[in-house]
Order: sequence, then structure tokens, then C-alpha cells
Amino acid sequence: ISKEGLQKIRQQIFYTTTGTSSETGTGLGLMLCNEFLVKNGTSLKIESKVGKGSLFSFVLQKAKTSCTNL
Repeated sequence: ISKEGLQKIRQQIFYTTTGTSSETGTGLGLMLCNEFLVKNGTSLKIESKVGKGSLFSFVLQKAKTSCTNL
């Protein structure tokens, strides 16, 4: 992903490109993931090298309470 593409993702600008097999996407996947993570107090970390690949990672906090007798 280019630097410009990463900026668009972080700014939650609608962004889509043609996939490696010429498939098209909606551009919603990363935006939805990022929104979920922000609402849960964390963020999406993206490391990318154009032409090599991208690494997406995040950390979620352990639940503060436990569920019993569901």
C-alpha cells in the first residue's frame, strides 16, 4: 500500500484498488475494522511495502468482567 493509500485508510477516506487477481473490492473492510477497533479503545497498525505486502495488527484489551450463568 502506498503512503498516500495508508493516509487515506487512516483518515477513513473511501479507498479501494484492484486486487492481485484483478478483483474489485468495496473499500469498506479496513474502514469497518478500524471503526470497531477505535470503539474498543485501540487502533489498527499497518506496515506496508509497495510490491512486497502489508501487515495488519491490533491488540484488544482483556475483558474486565466475566460472564457467568448465561
